[in-house]
Amino acid sequence: MRLLRFLRSMKFGLVLLSLIILLSLAGSVIPQGREAGFYQYTYEKLGEIIIRLHLDNVFSSFYFIALLALLCINLIFCSILRVQNIAKQTHTIEALLQKTPIRSYPQSRESFEETLKSHGFRFKSNGKQNYCYKRFLGHWGSFLTHLSLLLILLLGGAMIYFSEVQDFHILPGESEILADNSVIYVDEFQIADEQGLPDYRTLIRVKDRHGTLSEQAEMSVNNPFSFGGYTLYQQSYAIAGNIVITNNNQEQQLLLTEQVFLSPDGKNGFVYAGLQEIHKQLMYRLIRQENGQQSVFWGAVGDAFSICGMEVLLNEPVPYPGIRVKASPPFMLESLYAAFLLMIVALYLCFFHVPVAFLLRDDGYALFVAKPEASPEFLVEFEKE
Repeated sequence: MRLLRFLRSMKFGLVLLSLIILLSLAGSVIPQGREAGFYQYTYEKLGEIIIRLHLDNVFSSFYFIALLALLCINLIFCSILRVQNIAKQTHTIEALLQKTPIRSYPQSRESFEETLKSHGFRFKSNGKQNYCYKRFLGHWGSFLTHLSLLLILLLGGAMIYFSEVQDFHILPGESEILADNSVIYVDEFQIADEQGLPDYRTLIRVKDRHGTLSEQAEMSVNNPFSFGGYTLYQQSYAIAGNIVITNNNQEQQLLLTEQVFLSPDGKNGFVYAGLQEIHKQLMYRLIRQENGQQSVFWGAVGDAFSICGMEVLLNEPVPYPGIRVKASPPFMLESLYAAFLLMIVALYLCFFHVPVAFLLRDDGYALFVAKPEASPEFLVEFEKE
């Protein structure tokens, strides 16, 4: 019994909720799901601590899941207790009214009852005593708040663990076809604003599996885009090599995202081996391959050279977005919205639908108000009648 009281206590629930909020803030501030080297480079000494504490994947860590499970248990026990209390609420209030001091009617009993009726009170008699009630739904506010929070946690967890997640890197002007034949079009991508400050934005369109094409939308880190059952997130970015090759009077622009061998005959040519920043300048790392011999050389933006009959021009590299595509189970998002709506209704019942009850006797009345601070204003209203 002592363990049960502890698990359903409000203090325990508040501690769990506080820890979950703190971890969620950490998960929002620290980029999630990156490689270990990213954290060691970005956060230096703190990078090792982040990895050891699983702060690089907070929302799938064992301790975050354990805290959510304990909070769900706390809410279930609290909800059961609230339902039991609500079932007894009428008898409890009537018992409290019997012990409450009797007040004199500001008017006659008949006119007082008429005033109560005009304000929407419902009358009840048990044969011996007469009672009237208003806003009795307010007793359900606390239970519905616990229930809605429990539903939000369960549905949110279900969306995280049952959603299908895919990551894509799509070059500007290109597209990606998904498994259900939906298509993602990346029209434009930027990594800086007009002042040169970091500003990662993607102009994107999506065609759903039925062939309906969305309007062009701007997607950024904290501004995902939803269409056709998918939610798209701006997750990362990379830089593609931008090389123009002229061979036999035919010009071809290549946007290269990985190492590739470029050759007119399949034997001689050069390897694009990636980009590297040297002295704050982005350089092309290239490997010449001729007659079985290899040699590494570097090229800067704007450099041009001839190799194996090919004319090569190194253009400004092109940034492109890393996009995370999430597909949630059917009706899961709508159910989550409904749970949030239920919480709003529950909070309204808690704070603005205060239950009020009267015991009516020939010599006066007794008053019960769930929130004592509401009593004076309520009585002033009746005394003005």
